[in-house]
Amino acid sequence: RAYAPLIVLVLLVAGLGAIEPSFLSFYSLSVLAGESSIILLLATAQTLVILLGGIDLSMAAIASLSSVLVALALPAAGPVGAVGVLALTTTVGAAQGYVHAKAQVPSFVVTLAGMGLCSGIALFISPATVPVTAGFEAVSWLRGKLLGVPVAFIFAVSALAVVALALRFLPIGRQIYAIGLGEPAALLSGVRVARVKIVAFALTGLFAGLAGMLLVARTRGGHP
Repeated sequence: RAYAPLIVLVLLVAGLGAIEPSFLSFYSLSVLAGESSIILLLATAQTLVILLGGIDLSMAAIASLSSVLVALALPAAGPVGAVGVLALTTTVGAAQGYVHAKAQVPSFVVTLAGMGLCSGIALFISPATVPVTAGFEAVSWLRGKLLGVPVAFIFAVSALAVVALALRFLPIGRQIYAIGLGEPAALLSGVRVARVKIVAFALTGLFAGLAGMLLVARTRGGHP
């Protein structure tokens, strides 16, 4: 069962390759890798929240808001503006985690409200696409390729590897699994459940911000 998703993926790719051989070309797979990098970042952070027994419905909305803010910040502040946006999205995620953990409000409700709020703010700031007029070099490196592989995909896979290693070898990884398997037992065992939840939701905010930055790099604009 552990390898079932990988087996299904291999079978799907093999089936598509048999029907349309050009699908398995290096160029096609490279394009697919680049397109999937944003979703990979979102899915990586979402996994942490799901392991806790929760869900974050606001990630796509935060990513959209991030793309708009990055597109607006780059001409004025360059890389510093992009870092500031990432700090903001991380704070938004941490705030949602704080409300969920401290007020005992279900994550579904908290992040549903966050989704509506972030979407509304993004549309209020700019109801249409925001082109990057200057400072694009701060994120343009994400559009490049290394040995034919999109840098954005390498970046997303690297982030996935860091999270996987943290889950496997760091105490917070074991704590996340423990909370997901039984929060009362984890609490009685001395795990600081609220702190772990806040950290996990802060990471969803950070990764959503990174996804928005990748979106700007790929399209040269912010999309509310």
